[in-house]
Amino acid sequence: SSAAEHIMWELTDSDSSMIGYMMNAPAIIPVTSGDDTSWVAIFGNGYNNSEVDAHTDATGEGGLLVVDLLTGQLKNTLLTKKGKTSDPTGSSRPNGLTEPVAADSDLDGQADALYSGDLFGNVWKVDIAGKSVADWAFETGSNSQPQPMFTATSRDTPAASQPITIRPSVA
Repeated sequence: SSAAEHIMWELTDSDSSMIGYMMNAPAIIPVTSGDDTSWVAIFGNGYNNSEVDAHTDATGEGGLLVVDLLTGQLKNTLLTKKGKTSDPTGSSRPNGLTEPVAADSDLDGQADALYSGDLFGNVWKVDIAGKSVADWAFETGSNSQPQPMFTATSRDTPAASQPITIRPSVA
């Protein structure tokens, strides 16, 4: 049998120019809206999302992509607004978010928050408690100007950010 018979959907940069090289697995969580429950996959947008190709993203922003697990439909894109112009090294590098981790702080079986790191040393928190996917937003700042909840810097050089390249842990 062919792979096409077993693959449900594929997300490419023609679906969103924000997609770079995704190296990690998505967070997969149920989302309840009223009496309906659906499942979504949440991806960090990956690295080098501004690589020149047929679907180039000029901003190089980091972001999270939320996809319906059954259909592959892109349900939401959460952009950090931290891209090439925000590169802490001044080199205009593109940013990218890591694999997110879902946290259920009240232990009710529903994720309340997502956490993801980026190449510029930021940790981002997305408040998803009791909200529809379209209403998800970064917890700090606003949708037009989100702010990280934490920025990792070097102890020896406090102005030097430390890239976060793996999924954060939640305890």
